[in-house]
Amino acid sequence: MIDFVYHNPVKILFGRKKLTLLATELKGLGKKPLIVCGQNHLFKNSVFEQINTLLSEADIPYHLFRGIQANPVLSKVYEGITQYRDQHCDCIIAIGGGSVIDTAKAISVGVVHDYDIWNLFLGKKSIQQTVPIITIPTTAGSGSEVNGGMVITNDFHNLKLGYAHRLLFPRICIADPSLTLSLPEKQTIDGMIDACIHCLEPYLSHQSDNIIFQPRLLELIIHSILKVGTSLRETPQSYHLRAEMLWLSGLAMNGLGTSGLGRVQFELHLLEHSLSALDSAISHGEGLASLLTGWLTFNSVRLSERIDRLNLCLIENQFQLPVRDNTNLIDYFNNLLSEFKAPRSISDIGITSKDIPRLVMHCMVQAKIWKMKHCHERYLADIFAACL
Repeated sequence: MIDFVYHNPVKILFGRKKLTLLATELKGLGKKPLIVCGQNHLFKNSVFEQINTLLSEADIPYHLFRGIQANPVLSKVYEGITQYRDQHCDCIIAIGGGSVIDTAKAISVGVVHDYDIWNLFLGKKSIQQTVPIITIPTTAGSGSEVNGGMVITNDFHNLKLGYAHRLLFPRICIADPSLTLSLPEKQTIDGMIDACIHCLEPYLSHQSDNIIFQPRLLELIIHSILKVGTSLRETPQSYHLRAEMLWLSGLAMNGLGTSGLGRVQFELHLLEHSLSALDSAISHGEGLASLLTGWLTFNSVRLSERIDRLNLCLIENQFQLPVRDNTNLIDYFNNLLSEFKAPRSISDIGITSKDIPRLVMHCMVQAKIWKMKHCHERYLADIFAACL
């Protein structure tokens, strides 16, 4: 096991009706929150009405900042920073999925620093402080509600980059699984894919060959995500399944699973960011799905020992995931994506060979910042070609 520091200061309130504790928890953080949310979902399922009632009854004023889209953009971050300052807010409530929460994190930095927030993503600036955030997740997948990472697209330059820092952790996460019950099937599947790959990438790329527990933990989380996600297709209104998926997506990306593994690589995320930067209509989950089996096939020799181990644990031996006529891990994922009607190649989401040079150039920017030296132009071009 490689030495590590595990840091996750997020207080999590998990379960039914935990939203009723919002006003109580907020009073220790600020007096006037900026509420960051999406475009329509909260207003259709009465979630915002509940929050408005809770804050009004506690005499807590707030300012609403809505309209955050999937693949959140820098221009909305700038807009949120301006509104936070103009309205004299002193904390943030983020209600939504990863896009909303990532936007809130970027705003929480921007309001207390004079520099252009984009310089963080370019590796030119660091964080000295943030304002406190309460997250209320309404989707399961990104894990952003309990971690210190964020991903933003610079819509002025079509560049999508990620950044992480210990000061970006939310103070409190109020996780009520019932808020995810109304999620459409596509968003549920996208979240499942994202959470699964959050474990798959460190499992396949970690530095410690002799460690026993951490890889087993990742195997168990991957198995559970896939099993719960498959069951949700049959019973999407199951509170208990939604609760498990919400908790699992947090475990997949809260730093616990990667502790002791040394440096890990999120190469699939590097590749996906270029896809949704090229076309913002491509959801993060779709992009990851379109790359998954092509990337695994491309790396099947280099990562053969770990792929075989995961194949053994998930399918042939311990966990016995349901399969049809084969026990090959790559075929299993290919069949699963097909059943979920998720893309299985980048061609399925409209990418052609003509797009590859542009995708490679995008990846090179993030690879340099993340110090992924093996991701040179030829390597990246070959992977994208294998994923067509």
